[in-house]
Amino acid sequence: YSAGRDIDHTNWDVQNGITSWMNNKLKGLGFVGWRYDFVKGYSGYYVGKYNADTSAEFSVGEYWPSAGFDPNWSQGWKDELMNWVNQTANGGYKTRVFDFFLKGNLNYAFGYGNESGRWDMRRLADSNNIFRQAPAYAVTFVDNHDVSRIASTLTNKAHLPLIYALMFGMPGIPCIYYGSEWGTKADKREGDPA
Repeated sequence: YSAGRDIDHTNWDVQNGITSWMNNKLKGLGFVGWRYDFVKGYSGYYVGKYNADTSAEFSVGEYWPSAGFDPNWSQGWKDELMNWVNQTANGGYKTRVFDFFLKGNLNYAFGYGNESGRWDMRRLADSNNIFRQAPAYAVTFVDNHDVSRIASTLTNKAHLPLIYALMFGMPGIPCIYYGSEWGTKADKREGDPA
């Protein structure tokens, strides 16, 4: 994968360097938890180890199961996400994961992929959504810096308030992406207000 990092997490010097930087630099700035970007490139064991070594109060990993969301492969996505979460426990601290399966289901629930734009709320009842499987380890969201920048599949941004209301009322830890609500330069689309 071209954007993958070339970091050898199996190397003790690398591990010590990462935990030293987190403990001595980031915690000194007031950070008490971690958001790990693109964790698919290495074992969840190391995320659990870094969390244990830094006494993290909160942790979440961005694990994208495949190149594209397939609503018919719910068991596979759930298994990949939960396998990664369980790997983190082996490192000493079981961490949370962004519920990418729910993110995909939210898009379809609000009309994406349906030529008529009809909603399909049955998607939210799928037992393979991480917020249903393991609510304590699910961080729910609808957009982030990657999917918003590349191409949000949310059909109508006017649905965001309803989606956020749903997320705040269901299990899991809701996460609002600043760019989807207030916009950033990278998130502006042609015709959007400045």
